[in-house]
Amino acid sequence: MRFRVPGQWVLPMLLMVGALAAFLTTEPWGTLLVIGALYIGSFPLSIRSYRRLRRTAEELRIGAAHPVDDDAAGNEAAH
Repeated sequence: MRFRVPGQWVLPMLLMVGALAAFLTTEPWGTLLVIGALYIGSFPLSIRSYRRLRRTAEELRIGAAHPVDDDAAGNEAAH
């Protein structure tokens, strides 16, 4: 798996990784506490995103099961 960082994000990501390494070295428990809190705090966002994707997939599945064919509808009305 490849992970590419866009060019404009290289310096900010490098600074964040450096700051994280520094905080893990100087204040490991506090840093791990913050990282853990951010991780747990992301659960509601993940659940909301999953539900949105599931709803979109369901709409696509229903739409694919019942395609609307304008020509067929027009031909039936003409007969």
